[in-house]
Formats: sequence, C-alpha cells, structure tokens
Amino acid sequence: MASLPATTSSNAITRRFDALKKASRKALVCYVTAGHPDVLRSLDILRALEEGGADIVELGVPFSDPIADGPIIQASSQRALEQGMDYDGVLELVEKAGLDVPIVLFSYLNPILAAGPTALTRAADAGADGILVTDLPVGADPERCVQQIRDRLRGHPVVIQIPNALEGEFTGVVDLMAMRLVEWEDDTTGAA
Repeated sequence: MASLPATTSSNAITRRFDALKKASRKALVCYVTAGHPDVLRSLDILRALEEGGADIVELGVPFSDPIADGPIIQASSQRALEQGMDYDGVLELVEKAGLDVPIVLFSYLNPILAAGPTALTRAADAGADGILVTDLPVGADPERCVQQIRDRLRGHPVVIQIPNALEGEFTGVVDLMAMRLVEWEDDTTGAA
C-alpha cells in the first residue's frame, strides 16, 4: 500500500510530515496526559504546545494500568483518573482545544474497547487525527486490527506498538496508512 502524494493527501499527519520533509526539518512531537494537572490547565497546555511550535501533539488517554509507561506518565495518568478524566473527557479536550496541529491519541487498547464500538468514530468527530495503540497483544492480527481501527477513524493513521515482540514478529511502530516504519527502542515512555 503506497502513501498518497502530498498534493492529494487529506490527512493532517501526512501533510505535516510532508511539509517538514520539504523544509528539511525534524518533527517536534510533544506528549501531554489529558486531564493532568487538571482539565483547564490541560486545555491551556495543549494550546501552548501549538503556540510553542509543536508539529504534532500526542494526547495521552489516562489508563489505570499503564505498563509500558515510565513513572512520570504513570503518575500523571493516575492523577488525571483521580480527577475523573475518562475517554469521553479526552475527546472533549480535543474538541475544545481546536488545534490546527495534528492530534494523535496515545492509548492502550482497553480504554478504546471500554469506550464502546463508536469510540474511534467519536475520536475522529472530535478532531483526533490518529491514534497510537501501545499494547496490541503479541499474536494479534495487526493488519486486521489496523484496518478495523482505520475504518472507524475514516482513514486516519493508526500506529501500533506490540510490546516484547520476538525477533521477526511484527515489531516497531508502524503507521500503516502512510507506510512509515520507525524503530522503537526497547524502553518505556516517560522515563526520567
């Protein structure tokens, strides 16, 4: 599957990477946990990231068991959950922020499944430009899962990380929509 030429792509993430490539620039991709330190400041942080030059914003969906994350993201997720942040609250933040830079939801599979069969359609409607699923189980059929997720996100990119995949298995972070492969080091995110 080939990616669409930059001139015909309607995808914000692909357009952003194409523009960066044309300008010989690297992407500044910033992460923030939705609802941390609280909802109002999360909104301010999202807008400040855009104003500060972020090319893409990864918005973390808080989860009670963030096994692939380091202590900083674990703590911010716990605090956001304690304040009532949930999947629909994340989507409200996306919508209220109204950013012009692409937003990629950074989530584990369970919050997406728990949000119901319309979770990804609602994400696209709120303004999410893609989703990063960090814990698709080893042995899952990633292309089938990606196709189902992509269908619900109306063709938006899907990025999947399979933790602890064996050599030769589906490894790394793959944006199957744009056919980009980025090697992922064996590490946790948010490590101090």
